[in-house]
Amino acid sequence: MYHGIIDGRAMACPAAPPRPAVPAFALGPVTVHRAGEGALVEASAERGGTLRLLIQASGDGALRRGDRHIALREGQWQVHDPAAWSVVGGEDAEQILIAFPRDALSARLTGLLHAAPPAAHPLDGAMRMALDVARSGLTHAAHLDRVVAAALGETLLELIRLALIHAAGARRPTPMRETVRTRIEALVQRNLVDHRLSIDMIAERMKCTKRYLHKVWSEDGQTLSQYIWEQRLERCRADLAQPDLAGRSITEIAFGWGFSNAAHFSRSFRSRYGCAPRAYRLAHAHWEA
Repeated sequence: MYHGIIDGRAMACPAAPPRPAVPAFALGPVTVHRAGEGALVEASAERGGTLRLLIQASGDGALRRGDRHIALREGQWQVHDPAAWSVVGGEDAEQILIAFPRDALSARLTGLLHAAPPAAHPLDGAMRMALDVARSGLTHAAHLDRVVAAALGETLLELIRLALIHAAGARRPTPMRETVRTRIEALVQRNLVDHRLSIDMIAERMKCTKRYLHKVWSEDGQTLSQYIWEQRLERCRADLAQPDLAGRSITEIAFGWGFSNAAHFSRSFRSRYGCAPRAYRLAHAHWEA
């Protein structure tokens, strides 16, 4: 062990070689893993579309970017870009890391998050509940079917959004829009497997007009329909990367997440991720091996 100065405070840091983090588990749209004392999770240039939540459940930890460090004490959390920041675990550390799609947040909330200087926040309210859900997911992940795992992941996302809204002060300017958007997102995520999911269905469930739904989504530069299909594509991508789903055909996976046309799915997947679904699955299987 060595001791460094981080943001003006002394902190125990791991000596080389660092201990690896435990394997990550996919819970629907999010990926969760636990890192312990001495762990080092390096920045990954491949995660441009992802944000990562770090919860310092015990001990000390830090985010590192070149010569810059952000210290986290027990009971603090921070959201950052995993392509830019490495995560360091200090003495007696338990860290919960949750990776989630950047587009799971509204454009406005993402803008507020990026505009604010990086800082650690106290672990309370929604984020403390998120920690409980993440720990439960890690404990039972191997025994969850994909529908339950996806629902658990969506619960995590909702709690993360609420915590970020509170931390960024986003409630004050537009409390109703953010609240309604969160409800719409939750409804969409619960019904992605339903082929009938549509703007009409959402408006009926929300007891509002389609015009109001479009107005709520107007700040994001994408339509609600685009959001629905992107979320379905992300679920399919996650399933194609899962070794335990290798026995399911690509068409089964696509239809299981609400697609009804294999050609449409293949075109949409290639447009979104830059390669065909089969190529993505093969590349991921090769990487895992």
